[in-house]
Amino acid sequence: MVPPEDDPELTELYKKLAHNVGAALPTSRHASMLFDAVTELLGDAAQLLSWDDGRHRALFRKDAERRDWLVPWPQLEIREGERLQGRFEIETNAEPVFTTEISAPGVRMAGLKRGQIAFGEAPIAVHAEFSDEGMRVVPHTGHGLSHVAAPCDEAEVLARLVNDFAGPGTAVERLAARVAGLDPGRYPARVRWGSGSEGRPDGRWAGCWKPMGVALWTEQVPPTARWLYTGLRTGAVRYTTDAAPPERLGAVVAIEPMRSADAIPPAWQRNGFTRWGRVLHPLGSVTYVLLRGRAPDPVTVVGERLLDTLVPDELDAILDWIHIERDELPLSQGWLPPEEKLPDHMASEGYVLPKYDHAIIVYALNPGGALHRVSHGWGERLKNVGWLDGAWLAAQVVRIVTVG
Repeated sequence: MVPPEDDPELTELYKKLAHNVGAALPTSRHASMLFDAVTELLGDAAQLLSWDDGRHRALFRKDAERRDWLVPWPQLEIREGERLQGRFEIETNAEPVFTTEISAPGVRMAGLKRGQIAFGEAPIAVHAEFSDEGMRVVPHTGHGLSHVAAPCDEAEVLARLVNDFAGPGTAVERLAARVAGLDPGRYPARVRWGSGSEGRPDGRWAGCWKPMGVALWTEQVPPTARWLYTGLRTGAVRYTTDAAPPERLGAVVAIEPMRSADAIPPAWQRNGFTRWGRVLHPLGSVTYVLLRGRAPDPVTVVGERLLDTLVPDELDAILDWIHIERDELPLSQGWLPPEEKLPDHMASEGYVLPKYDHAIIVYALNPGGALHRVSHGWGERLKNVGWLDGAWLAAQVVRIVTVG
């Protein structure tokens, strides 16, 4: 994705969005009006949840076909009296793309509250914060989950939020129409919601997607499976090949059948990449990767978005050279990870470093289009969930090798 500062068109859209949010929501009262207006526009398509005696409210979208399923992240969330915690704040994982401040006018308004409102559709998350005087608003956009947004064009979402903003109605009403028109359900992750549900839907999904992803990655799910889901209470990962999903479930995603080996480009097949793997996205989509090798031998993983970019005949030489440049042994000669040591105070208390048999080395393209090493870690060869993120793997190369 092109950084906004390097894309004049995208930068201008962010500026317009920040301006429109600031103009529509000068105080926390206007933010509350926006929440109510979006709720009314969506009607029974929305599921409202509240906490802290109504001071914290969130709007989740229902699945278009199965109304007891929810999209497991909020489309709109507001908190009065303090800042929001959760998806819109934590998962943006970046400095704001664009921030603007609106100066306080000379006249104070009584009875206003501190707070924050947030709305979004991946890859856009928009925040507006308010002081207790209600005269300062800082609307800004963060890249919430932008690294997973290949199916969703950032500029297209921004354009729907900002274009033709002038028109009939108040600024709050016009912004409400655009927020209601967001489509957070374009990704397939869902959670079932009923009278017995507890906690937040996004919390339930967060606890389920990694176990589901491990089951998919380790080939516990047959190629013909149609649905991957967890039990309603136990959280055990299950699957079905039926056309319709089961009735009782906790979290669920629809998955496509495994790709045929015939779809692997011949040049990759000649270099030993003879099978596909599947990795689960944080938003429920499935990323396909090419695989070479099986445990206990070294395993090489290439994300599907790199298949047309990399030259398979040159890949091993490039990976070796990356390590030679660092004065390390190349992978082909038995790479050893850099030595790690415990801090003295931990060593004196008897702590020891865990011993792993395998290293996981991750590579990605730099801005110039060349592969470089971005990280390394240790763990079980195929079950370390720390790197099993389909969002990143779609555009990465990973080597899993024996060390020691």
